[in-house]
Amino acid sequence: MDDLQDLNDDRQMNDNPADDSALDELVAQYLEAIDDGRSIPVQAIAGIDPRVRERFIRFVELAGDMATVPAATVDHPHRIPSSKENFDKCGVDYGEFRVIRTLGVGGMGIVYLAKHRENEKLVAIKVLRQSIAQHRSLNQRFQREVQAIASLSHANIVPLVATGIEPEHAFLAMELVDGLTLTEVIAYAEIQLSEEPHNERQDDAHTKVGQADDGSLSRTPVTSVSAAECAASFLDPVNYFPGIALIAATIADALAVAHRSGIVHRDIKPSNILLDAKGKAWLTDFGLASFSDDQTALTMTGEIIGTPAYMSPEQTMGPSAQVDSRSDLYSLGATLYELATFQKPFVGNRHQILFGVMRGDISAPRAVRSKVPADLEAIILKAMAQLPGDRYQSATAMAEDLRRFAAGKLVHAKGPNRFERTYRWIERNPLVTLTSLLGLIATIVAIFIVQAVKANALQAVNRTQETMNRVLSHSNQALIAREQELRQQLYISDVAAAFEAFDERDSPVVRQLLLQHQDPSKDADMRGFAWHFLDSLSSTSQPIVLTKHDGPATEVALFPGSKQAISVGFDGKAHVFNLDGDADTKIIEVGKKLESVAVSSDGSSILTGANAVEGPNSIHRCDVKTGRVIATWPGHANSVDAAAISPDGSLFATADRYNEIQIHDGDGVLKHRIEAASRNESMAFFNSNDFLAAIIRRPVGGDTVQICDLTNGQMSELDFGMDTKTFAFSASSAIDSTCAVVAAGMDRIGVLQWPSEKPILKEQEIVGRIRCVDISPDGEIIAAGCDEGSVYVWDLTNLDKQQPTHPPQVIYASEQRITSVKIVVGAGDLNAQDSDPRRGILAASDDGYVRLWSLPKKNPRPLFAASENLLHNYVSSNWRGADDHGAFYMRFGDSSIGILDASLNFRRIHGPPADTLEKIAVTDDDQHIVVSTPDEIVRLNPQSGRIERRVDKSDPEQACAAMMVVGDELFALFNDHLMIIDLETFETKDVCGLPDDNARELVRVPGTGKVYVVTRLNIHELDQGRLSTIATSPSTAENYMHVEFSKSANKRALCFQNGSIRIESCDGAVPPVLLLGHRKKPLACLFLDDDRTLVSSSDDNTIRFWNVATGRELGTLNLPNSAATSLYYFPTVGKFVTTHHEDLPQVWSLTFDD
Repeated sequence: MDDLQDLNDDRQMNDNPADDSALDELVAQYLEAIDDGRSIPVQAIAGIDPRVRERFIRFVELAGDMATVPAATVDHPHRIPSSKENFDKCGVDYGEFRVIRTLGVGGMGIVYLAKHRENEKLVAIKVLRQSIAQHRSLNQRFQREVQAIASLSHANIVPLVATGIEPEHAFLAMELVDGLTLTEVIAYAEIQLSEEPHNERQDDAHTKVGQADDGSLSRTPVTSVSAAECAASFLDPVNYFPGIALIAATIADALAVAHRSGIVHRDIKPSNILLDAKGKAWLTDFGLASFSDDQTALTMTGEIIGTPAYMSPEQTMGPSAQVDSRSDLYSLGATLYELATFQKPFVGNRHQILFGVMRGDISAPRAVRSKVPADLEAIILKAMAQLPGDRYQSATAMAEDLRRFAAGKLVHAKGPNRFERTYRWIERNPLVTLTSLLGLIATIVAIFIVQAVKANALQAVNRTQETMNRVLSHSNQALIAREQELRQQLYISDVAAAFEAFDERDSPVVRQLLLQHQDPSKDADMRGFAWHFLDSLSSTSQPIVLTKHDGPATEVALFPGSKQAISVGFDGKAHVFNLDGDADTKIIEVGKKLESVAVSSDGSSILTGANAVEGPNSIHRCDVKTGRVIATWPGHANSVDAAAISPDGSLFATADRYNEIQIHDGDGVLKHRIEAASRNESMAFFNSNDFLAAIIRRPVGGDTVQICDLTNGQMSELDFGMDTKTFAFSASSAIDSTCAVVAAGMDRIGVLQWPSEKPILKEQEIVGRIRCVDISPDGEIIAAGCDEGSVYVWDLTNLDKQQPTHPPQVIYASEQRITSVKIVVGAGDLNAQDSDPRRGILAASDDGYVRLWSLPKKNPRPLFAASENLLHNYVSSNWRGADDHGAFYMRFGDSSIGILDASLNFRRIHGPPADTLEKIAVTDDDQHIVVSTPDEIVRLNPQSGRIERRVDKSDPEQACAAMMVVGDELFALFNDHLMIIDLETFETKDVCGLPDDNARELVRVPGTGKVYVVTRLNIHELDQGRLSTIATSPSTAENYMHVEFSKSANKRALCFQNGSIRIESCDGAVPPVLLLGHRKKPLACLFLDDDRTLVSSSDDNTIRFWNVATGRELGTLNLPNSAATSLYYFPTVGKFVTTHHEDLPQVWSLTFDD
């Protein structure tokens, strides 16, 4: 990692942009060559510009593939390049196969020749490179390839023999194809068939990294057959074009099988097509394949995946929902383009290629190589059409046309006519067209002026100019629209990746992805509800900077019963400061590096120790008032990493790294010595002077927290079930009392009660290496500081009431390592909204700063405090107001009714006993509440809860499924019928039977008097008392669960039991959008952001955010305890409310302005 940083520093020190550009292009060619399996010839390295040669060679060394670059040829006689990864696995076993030798090394993996240990069958073993095997997204690509190949069977797809997982590697064994890639075949064919002189083509080939000449032709791995023999059936001027057409037709046949299985390859290119020794073509490498339910098109950083020169235009735009089988046909056309012309369809750097693909800047094959037949050119251009609808619509159709060409028959593809070619040229070159047009117009005008300009001719010129202006305007608008779409897709990908990072608690990545879209001045502000929602969950308040050391700040400690604290650092100083930052910092000069500090119970003195490389490391006691060192003791062999002072101030404990603990009295006499052998970063006295807790290394099983009884020397262990590295006690000075102990390993944390060792917080795993922990005196707040600069904070307030534990809140405290963290707690409620600078998180970091943050406010927070009977506080049903400014009504398990108004004022009223479904409805003017009871429908006064009217149910045996007030009527829905009640008299007006049973809900159609009656299989529309069926479930797996209308009433979301959601336009003018992501039935959904965003919740305990226009997922929020049964948003106060069957209602803040 340090070497890579050095390389980056070298680049930053180089002040020649031209050199940087040349290096970038060289590295890009190198990576493409390695990915295609090509070697780097000596001449290519020797011919590199000396100004960038050194830096290029260093890059290749760091990349781990320098074995391909001979050191003797690059003017570095004293440098012996070595690979950072050993690719020689000869004799190593993978499952039932033993490696014979290495076949090739690519960007992702290594391919070995291996044989079965029993039947000696030869296979090709593909193994992920060790340097990237832990990278999750690359592992996913590897698993994607296994899944794709295993599901396919075709004579031209390399079959899967076996898969397996070894301790450090996943591998797949494929049937060995004794052949060469089309990349190697094209290189040889170019030399043999090119119209240019043979030696000139060879000289030109040497200018490309990884390009082989005919003196070093590749051969097949087993029989050593050359490219000339593999391509013997067509490698002559007469048969070449029919031959390559038949190869492409064979690959199209293989793709047709994959496409019928719902698999899109997404990486068709010459290096992924093999030609064996008999001339048979094989399709391989399904590492980027997508399946019918795959929604991933961009990487976490928003980078487009795939090989740019062969990528379809829709792949460059990002949304995988639009990348279908026709994308593979485009890539196959691009491969055929290169076979026919010996030139890629697009050239340049990665950005230039992607932009060219997006705009369709392609030269016709016959313009590149005149011998390409016109019919083959027509096939290629049809396959590579800019719009998927203009291409072949299936791989079978393309294969048929290729075979017609090979047989000399008329093909179906037609080349572009003159008008189309002219229009496309103008569309691609608007500035050149405009310049030429203006010049032409100026010339015509001058001629007409000289010839006494005729009016009719001038009008014709004007009409021509208007026509061309319209063409240019259309072209510019299309380009602008494409750029806007690309920005939107990148925004969607970034937000989705930020949600994924948030789920993994990777705060730096979350903030990085969100903040790059925070400045709306650059472009139109695309940020919506999902962005602001995640921003509020991941943001932290601004800290108070209390002091700064010259060098890393290594430890902080609090003065008991005071608003003062102290920090030490590598500058050899101790800083004493006030927590409110209103006084000057007092400096105590100690000398040497300091990594530990402890404060006496009366605050009069401190204990610290030195960190000198050669030792010995002395122990120092300092007087806080005078700042003088009052005692120095010989100390330790290694750096003093922990210090503690007993409650009565008579004993002084210090511990050095990986060695021992020493305990001295006030005169410096050594009283106890304990062998620890651990890192010794935590230590504490408790229960008077009798007990000392420390990290002790066991002979077997790693480090653990052990308590030493100083009166008899006995040790007892606190079992946290992990390799413990740091810990902290609450109320460490308490005598004969219980306390809580927090301990952490490298990436997990837990809390026990002492002395019972009862778990308080079960083991929690987090992202990042935990460096330090602390726990508040009352044991209700714990904090963990990590190496990547984050501080995690857990609130354990309600654990004694069996409340679920919510995920920790995260403070992105520093860009460098957090070295020490302390919880500062003042008087008052920890959740109070008024600010108290003495209550929060005190943290020191490697950047030298000591900062104080206020405790993160709970987000989400419960709507109200929990009572002992939690079931009474769970919401059983709810009612949303007609608009965003209405109140939100909830019916609880104890039959009470909660009312939350737009200002977030909450109150509860008593309600009558409920039936099993416990439904509720409210009139539009909020003047009446209607609830169902076991026998009746009851109207209540919303202020007092008093019963105003009641009416018997039409069928007491059935629970009420839903209720809805429309005008002066109340509709009550039951399993198989609808009860209509006069709202004023509260008498039954009618009972209507339903065409089918299993009724779900009633939904008002906005702006009309119509009501949808949703059943399991149908949606019926009730209009003026007449019921008609308007939609039927497509299948039994797609039963209706819920219908939601957009605010503008022009869209509706249909939620199905299989987890899918379909968004339709109410007038049918726009094709529906299918949202796939929920694994269980949706429970609720809500349109937001002027109907641009849909928020949905599901029984799979997730809340998902969707972009309505594209159907792409903006992000997923995993709920820790219970699924959200309803969603409501108060935009005026920026609050989002969720209710749950097994948790309290939660209020999510979209801002920090509570």
